[in-house]
Amino acid sequence: MLRTAVLLTVVFCLVPIAGATVITAGYAGCDGSKPCDSGPYLLGFHQEALGSLTFDYSIPNRQAREIASLDQVVVDLEVFDRRAGDGKDKANEGFTVYLIVGGEDYLTADYHLALYSFGPARLDPYTGGDRLLLNEIVPDGDLPAFLAALQGNRGDFGVEVVATTGNFWLGDRRGTPGNVEDPGRFVTLDFQSTPEPASLGIAGIGLIGICLALRKKSAR
Repeated sequence: MLRTAVLLTVVFCLVPIAGATVITAGYAGCDGSKPCDSGPYLLGFHQEALGSLTFDYSIPNRQAREIASLDQVVVDLEVFDRRAGDGKDKANEGFTVYLIVGGEDYLTADYHLALYSFGPARLDPYTGGDRLLLNEIVPDGDLPAFLAALQGNRGDFGVEVVATTGNFWLGDRRGTPGNVEDPGRFVTLDFQSTPEPASLGIAGIGLIGICLALRKKSAR
């Protein structure tokens, strides 16, 4: 009886119920419009190109409300200097990547976090493994604030890339997470879900069983 109760408790109460969601920009909007065009996207600082671009992501509000805690949030982007075959120019480039919730950009967002800054320096051209592949992880200390903002905004958030120097390209929409040959752009959320009522009920039965078994053992 004691062993069975302990096993039930460990399985349904002490072991977290985990889930992972991979959200791809290929199914998200750009600057509030859906769907994104095919890309790549030219960004530039005080030039004719876009000064910034926001990839708009969304997870179902019901799913967002069920997240008890975030274990990790990862942003993947591909950035390069020139299109394939164009070579490399002699200018320096610079940009900052923001995670935002609410608002149109990081300046108007209800929540924003600067994930990564580059330059001013020269970027590599679009040639094989020379492209700059960003894999940025949200610091653990910022996860609770981001989760609170995400749930308050019904599961909608964005990743904004802001040009600060020169001009450069963001990768196109193709690819899969971790695909070095054609990485595209992604956000991955690994989270702990709130246990279902049935699981909590079984865990409670397990705890009661442990107490009864220990009581009988003490009586002996």
